[in-house]
Amino acid sequence: MSLWLALVVSAGPCATCHAKQTEAFEGSRHARAAVLEVFRLPLSAGASKRWCLSCHRPEGVGHGLTCNSCHVFSAQHPDVKLGVKSCATCHEFNTPLPGHFDPLVSSDQPLQKTVSEFAGSSCASCHDVHRNDGAHDAAMLKRAVTVTATRHDDVLEVRVKVGITGHRFPTGDPFRRLIIQSCEDAACTRVLGRRQFSRSFGMLDGGVWGAVRDTTLASGEVMTFTLPAGEAWRAQYRFGDPAFEAQLPQEEVFVELARGP
Repeated sequence: MSLWLALVVSAGPCATCHAKQTEAFEGSRHARAAVLEVFRLPLSAGASKRWCLSCHRPEGVGHGLTCNSCHVFSAQHPDVKLGVKSCATCHEFNTPLPGHFDPLVSSDQPLQKTVSEFAGSSCASCHDVHRNDGAHDAAMLKRAVTVTATRHDDVLEVRVKVGITGHRFPTGDPFRRLIIQSCEDAACTRVLGRRQFSRSFGMLDGGVWGAVRDTTLASGEVMTFTLPAGEAWRAQYRFGDPAFEAQLPQEEVFVELARGP
């Protein structure tokens, strides 16, 4: 590794002129992508390290991404133009063919397709490209989707409204899902009815992992449906593999978007 690249990986020369951006990035989930528990637990359970770390620690050092992961550097100055193609490196890819993780051979089945869904000019029009916490930014998430409910006797009418997200909702990681429940009790320990919006994956012909059901919502879409009415209802946006939720702190499991009696 050259001295210049070593400095770039540490963000040293960037902070000299871009202190605000560097500070924001160092506190971001991108900068900690390889050590986040929601990622580390599946990795320790046997996920393909080389394939997963190619996006979660692309420079091979540190705790996650670096300035160099998204910016193209030269010895004089980085090319600071960040467009959709820069994000596509890790937010648009297909599932691997069975047994072909190293070297990687991809199938024709998309695992993440946020960039294909995107209809705008720049991801940065909504996302802070330096401190980009995406769906883990609760305030941004609540601006992106609104869930309300009205009771009519024994029926709960639920309305989900997606804002102008530019991509489908949920998008990205295949485990992300919006779950709306009606419950017998205020704590929602006894569920009466449930609706989920997500992409469900399973084995397709040839043993390839691919989407078998897609109930995600389009940018700007409004969906109304009913559930049995109980004492309470809630809407949660969940992030990771359900198999590891019990081992994670709540903030790594879900954001509660709405709740009502």
